[in-house]
Amino acid sequence: MTYKQHEIGRQGEATALQFLLQKKLRLIKQNYACKFGEIDLIMQHQNQLVFVEVRQRKSQAKVSSAISITPAKKRRLINSAFCYLQQHYHTDQVGCRFDVIAIDGIEVHWYCNAFTLDELNQY
Repeated sequence: MTYKQHEIGRQGEATALQFLLQKKLRLIKQNYACKFGEIDLIMQHQNQLVFVEVRQRKSQAKVSSAISITPAKKRRLINSAFCYLQQHYHTDQVGCRFDVIAIDGIEVHWYCNAFTLDELNQY
């Protein structure tokens, strides 16, 4: 990843974080990393943990950032979430969901429950 790509990613995460804070979610952890991968944002929304993947594309990109999450990326996110839950809650029985913040140009789209833990079995 180039320096420019890294900076664009950081700006996207900052935009997503501000957007979610305005929607009354609370930040738990940013850029959580484990052996399975990284989770951009971990938020709390009411009584649920929300694992957030932030995707950003230029406005003229041919593919929307929302659909750019591959099955392999979903698997890494789900496994990373299990790792986080086991480290911090010692269980995987905590209410949680996976959201996607897709930033296309200047438009921010929030996809709640973009995918579920059950999808791990599909891949």
